[in-house]
Amino acid sequence: MRFINIVLVVLTIEVIVVSFLVLINADSIALGTQAKLMKKYINDEYIITKKVAYNINKICVSEYRNIDRQFCYWILASDWVNRNIVYKNDTFIEEILYLNDDPEKTYIHGNDCDGIAIMFVSILKELGFKDVYLAFESDGTNDHVCVLWNDKNIIRKFNCINAKIYYIERVL
Repeated sequence: MRFINIVLVVLTIEVIVVSFLVLINADSIALGTQAKLMKKYINDEYIITKKVAYNINKICVSEYRNIDRQFCYWILASDWVNRNIVYKNDTFIEEILYLNDDPEKTYIHGNDCDGIAIMFVSILKELGFKDVYLAFESDGTNDHVCVLWNDKNIIRKFNCINAKIYYIERVL
């Protein structure tokens, strides 16, 4: 119980700092902090991302031998996330404390763009991707997070709304 209280205090402090930075119009610092908070969830410890990556690799090796392997991974991972993860808005508490952004919870409960991006990048990490970025974009009304991959100087996008990108953070 003590550990949970410490974690909640640390997360609350991080949220207060990010909120303060947004209030004083230090958006790039706030977004950098948000990206760092999101990066905590991108790792190779999740059973679901291991299973998905294993199956994607198996399909690319057996059925799509003539396609560039990384491109095959990207397409199949995109397809898997789009078919299996339900988009849902976070509650206010979930949003400010990043409570449901790990891939296991995202798989079970669905998630917003943050959780979906984390799920997708975690699968890419399992598949050995490099040069992957979180892109923060806005259409003036809505803020959104999506994933970019520099595929031999071709920028591939996942879950982007094609709005103005105002911050990019490399995550892999």
